[in-house]
Amino acid sequence: MKRTRQHIQNEQGFTLLEIIITIIIGSILSTLIIPYLGKALTDSSKPIQRLSSAMGLKQVVENITEAYEQSPADLAGLKTSIGAEGSSQNNSYGAYQVVENLFIKFVSYNDTAISGGDPQNLLKVTIKDSATGEIVTTLFVQG
Repeated sequence: MKRTRQHIQNEQGFTLLEIIITIIIGSILSTLIIPYLGKALTDSSKPIQRLSSAMGLKQVVENITEAYEQSPADLAGLKTSIGAEGSSQNNSYGAYQVVENLFIKFVSYNDTAISGGDPQNLLKVTIKDSATGEIVTTLFVQG
């Protein structure tokens, strides 16, 4: 069977010229769009990394709080187990840096370190994730 010229022109499909033009238009559009989407795509993982770090520090606070709930009357023991101020810890609570770990009292809406004669019934703990610099402060009250 011979194909006629009219039959060949009725066949559906794309010509090579149409495909080349489509590729050129697509590349031009992608060149224009990538600068706008590039930063959003490359920085899209940063909030997830921050959230992961925050959750790690939150887990440390949860572990300290669990130890506090087991014996709320022993704030001095909790203070000792958290670690000294300025020290880096990697213990059963997790990995953290101790910024503040002291007994305080509130005077005129400000917290101040207590002196020797004051009751030690309010413990202020501030810990830091040394990798991200994120800081969390928690208060524990003697129960």
